Amino acid sequence: MIALVPLIMVTGSRMGLVVGLIGFSCLIFMRFSRDAGGKGFALSGAMQAGAGALIAAGMAAGSVFLARDKALDRMAAGTENELRMPVWESMLEFIPQYMPWGSGIGSFVPIYQIHEPPKLLIPGYFNQAHNDWIDIALTSGIPGAVLALAALIMFALGAKSALAARGVAGHLRKCGIIVILVLAFASLSDYPLRTPILSALFAIAAVWAWSPETDNTHKRKPEAS
Repeated sequence: MIALVPLIMVTGSRMGLVVGLIGFSCLIFMRFSRDAGGKGFALSGAMQAGAGALIAAGMAAGSVFLARDKALDRMAAGTENELRMPVWESMLEFIPQYMPWGSGIGSFVPIYQIHEPPKLLIPGYFNQAHNDWIDIALTSGIPGAVLALAALIMFALGAKSALAARGVAGHLRKCGIIVILVLAFASLSDYPLRTPILSALFAIAAVWAWSPETDNTHKRKPEAS
């Protein structure tokens, strides 16, 4: 986990940096959650978490010192040359034209090329909206929005149940909720679930999030006298 800190920073992804912080924060919360026996983690656990945080902070500082902090540089540079926000604004203007059924799944590229403002023309083209939540509204309309809302409700219910779960299964459920949260947040400016490996990870996380609350551990039965 600690080794991921410089890797996140050198990729230059601002959303990667943000969701990395979210993921680390959630894992710290998991580390100090209460176990099945209701006992808090011992001092050694707190020392381990503190040492890990210090090492991660040191590696982050080292990345900055060595001028490898591309993600921080991009965040500090602002959004003067950022095209995503203007693209989203233009999409919000023409989405009503395709209601209530949407423009069709997978139709973003040709639909956006029809409505692309002249001021946003570039030598290349946008292959995705870089915001899957807005893309759902455009391509699948009201049905897609209803399904997305249902998914958010299920996520909220799953998160509430996972927080109350205990034991190994409780940690597994919390881990699934964290993965789903990170991917949902990353979908605000990217399209992680459109990549095969992350869509597979999302499916696994959904199974984790709804795993049985009781451990499937068979206790040894006492022998008959």
